[in-house]
Amino acid sequence: MRRSQVRMRAEAIQADRRAQVLDRVDRLVGGMESVARRLSSNQISSTQRSVLVSRFNDMQRRVNQIDGVVGSEGLGDGLARVGAGKSVGVDSPAAAGQTFRQLRQLRRELQVERQAPPQPQRAAPEPRRRFRSGISRIFFVPLPLSAPYLYSFRDFSPNFPGNTAMAEYTVLVMAEVEPYRTILPMIEQKCRVVRWRPDDDAWRGELADVDGIYVYAHIKVGPGLMDSIPRLKVISNFGVGCDHVDLAAAKERGIPVGNTPNVLDGATADITFALLLAGARNIVAGDHFARGPDFLEYDPSFMLGQEVHHQTLGIVGMGNIGYQVARRAMGFDMKILYHNRKPSPRAEEVGARYVALDELLAESDFVALNMPLTDETSGMIGARELGLMKESAVLVNAARGGVIDHDALFETMRAGKHHCAALDVTEPEPLPRNHPLLELDNIIVIPHLGSATEQTRQAMSSRSVENLLAGLAGEELLSRIV
Repeated sequence: MRRSQVRMRAEAIQADRRAQVLDRVDRLVGGMESVARRLSSNQISSTQRSVLVSRFNDMQRRVNQIDGVVGSEGLGDGLARVGAGKSVGVDSPAAAGQTFRQLRQLRRELQVERQAPPQPQRAAPEPRRRFRSGISRIFFVPLPLSAPYLYSFRDFSPNFPGNTAMAEYTVLVMAEVEPYRTILPMIEQKCRVVRWRPDDDAWRGELADVDGIYVYAHIKVGPGLMDSIPRLKVISNFGVGCDHVDLAAAKERGIPVGNTPNVLDGATADITFALLLAGARNIVAGDHFARGPDFLEYDPSFMLGQEVHHQTLGIVGMGNIGYQVARRAMGFDMKILYHNRKPSPRAEEVGARYVALDELLAESDFVALNMPLTDETSGMIGARELGLMKESAVLVNAARGGVIDHDALFETMRAGKHHCAALDVTEPEPLPRNHPLLELDNIIVIPHLGSATEQTRQAMSSRSVENLLAGLAGEELLSRIV
């Protein structure tokens, strides 16, 4: 390879890597800026502050782990200080306010850096030539270490993230937030990444080169997008539910769609039961009361909940997750009913009895929704169904927000017709900040934490990327839904 070709290749690799790294850093710094702004307020609870501080520290750690092009020397120093925790802090509202202003300035510098073209490399010295009998000429092309970008051998190796010149495939990563920390490094081992953006159509200009789609969260993937990617070989989804992917369109076009079943069943069953217990025993309301100014004496007759042990649990959706919920209910000596499209052969293992939906709603003290979102289950729990439930009942939704009619739920819970509704998922997600459901004390809402454990997220990441790479290579997916 000619010396000029080597230099041009190095410049192309470095320019593309620079753009990717700056894009990732901008997202993280933007997230830290948003969290710091919220922490600068005196109007948030200690629980909210603790969650936000944890989120800020996690993003700060991820900035510190980024290895690659950082741009100008001043910008690089600023990011190094942020990653190392120097000159930034959110321990108090005043410190968070100062940090917010620093991050806002740093993000402005990032915006300028992203728009600026990479600085050209200085001309490399004349390479040394060695001639030996039977040995071809060897060229040593030193890279200009004085340039404001960082180089290493990994920039020229296909085994390291970021080497887009030698990437085997191109993948469209559809994510509204920064993906779980191990996902992009695993994908970038073999793929060039094109980042989807909801507010920028620049990525559409690269669809002709895309070989696969990786979907993180619930972004719609329809036939229009599929048809605009002529080389599309696979769609890999991070998660089990694929109601945001048009599966019929994918099947019609012969595009395999992968998901992550089984690896998150236990974690989602755990959150189902956590919500069941929290709703039954007033855990969230009790926590807020105990932290407030009115808790001045213990009252044994105050804030009475519902017992869980030896009560009746109705499970709507006896799939893998529903089965795991039933197993947990056995530990509480609960009577278990279930409703499914058809009886489950595993139900006998957990002593569950198959009944019609109306009977389940009428007899159950607790109703757990664990079914997928389909045309059949969309809006399945409406005003009529809610009216069948006991006044003392607790409704838990760890399925999809769309299986419940939210307007009907609001009217029912506002009237106090049930003890509690505990929701891991909503429609839309998140709910608008002024949504009436958020005003009710007898409703618990958490931000879709069903599979949110370190162990499960890592397993989901590995499985979804394995599905992606298998589909790109024309191999069978480990977990394929169509």
